[in-house]
Amino acid sequence: RDLHSFPTRRSSDLSARAREAVTQGANAVLDISRQYVPVDTGDLASSGGVELEDNPTGPVAFVTYSSDHAAFNEFGTGRRGAESGNAAPGITYSPTWPGMSGHAFLRPALDAGRPDILAAFTDAGFTI
Repeated sequence: RDLHSFPTRRSSDLSARAREAVTQGANAVLDISRQYVPVDTGDLASSGGVELEDNPTGPVAFVTYSSDHAAFNEFGTGRRGAESGNAAPGITYSPTWPGMSGHAFLRPALDAGRPDILAAFTDAGFTI
């Protein structure tokens, strides 16, 4: 049988479904991260969002927080940050400043949101 006679999905349909699944998965992680984010004034929590990019390999989403202190909360600062277990790889923490412990909210949200990400793809018809 001629290989070209098999029905296939159009690549534009596949791309649209992938974009939707990626967006839904990222929004699920954003929603979960807002449950973990430390709240003082609400600036950090309200600065969260999802950015979607189309790469040659497919759509990619980023959960971002634009507040100036987002990274300090996630990874900590000074000695306490370095010792908190949330230290950012490749970042040098000041050993002479006590600083503050990190309060991770993005990585735990990604871990907790994994089932939602997988569900977004299976709901869009992808086999995981």
